Amino acid sequence: MVLTPWAGGYRLGGTMEFSGYDDRLNRTRIDALTGAARAYLQIRDVGKVTEEWYGWRPMTFDGVPIIDRVPSLENVVVAAGHNMLGITMAPATGRLVAEMITGQIPHIDPTPYRFSRFRQRKDFDR
Repeated sequence: MVLTPWAGGYRLGGTMEFSGYDDRLNRTRIDALTGAARAYLQIRDVGKVTEEWYGWRPMTFDGVPIIDRVPSLENVVVAAGHNMLGITMAPATGRLVAEMITGQIPHIDPTPYRFSRFRQRKDFDR
């Protein structure tokens, strides 16, 4: 769980579900967040809830991000699917993207991060 303070309140977050494209909010998980805030952060009154929301995370099937030019659009680079390691991997990803855009020799082999790895999966075209 994480708490983000704002001038007029705070935001609680920290759950992740692998539920496909189900956009229903899970009341049990939301209640667990407020319960954790009370217990661990010693917040007695969580205050008035003004918004409940969810967001889909850009994840890949194998946990390896996609860092590649879009095959049909040479001027578009994708750097996504870092799963839960986006901030951790940001410096190396940013450097690789900059090298790709400027035509420099990459500091790491970009092959494992290319779109082409999806063509190797039998279930990719489903």
